Amino acid sequence: MSRIRQLDNSLLENELVSVLQDPLSKAFALLGRGNKHVNELTLLFRILLHRSSSKGYIFVSSILPYISSTLTTYALSHQWPDLPAHSKRRKLWTLLSHFETCYSSLHLLHFLLFLYNGKYPFISDRFRRRVGAAGGAGQVSYEYMNRTMVWNSFIVRFLCIPSRQLQA
Repeated sequence: MSRIRQLDNSLLENELVSVLQDPLSKAFALLGRGNKHVNELTLLFRILLHRSSSKGYIFVSSILPYISSTLTTYALSHQWPDLPAHSKRRKLWTLLSHFETCYSSLHLLHFLLFLYNGKYPFISDRFRRRVGAAGGAGQVSYEYMNRTMVWNSFIVRFLCIPSRQLQA
């Protein structure tokens, strides 16, 4: 499988999560919940999308980013970076930022390696052992994508119907 096709597959997965997540985010916003549950929805849809993958892949591609973003949001909302240097929370913040920097650097090096040899576009793909073999795993299921698009259209259409019409 070509490098471009592998990257297109990952972009399609991200779009699929976005297509599934947007109507629910808008529904939560209409209910007055705001965007409090965006990270949880993203986690849910990523786990559902990769439910047939290995546990290591799900952890690295879905759960680890969720934990990182949730912890970062919590730390920033409680001003951990502004605490004194001897504080345990400040030390945890420093450790978290070093971890994110190392992970981003590792991700960049891994992507450069992918551009060189064409295997494993993302670190998480190593856990799934999804090598770009022609006709192999990792190909897009357009039937699934079509069903998802139809379902998304149905949800968007249903959410646009005023409640007075539903009661009649």
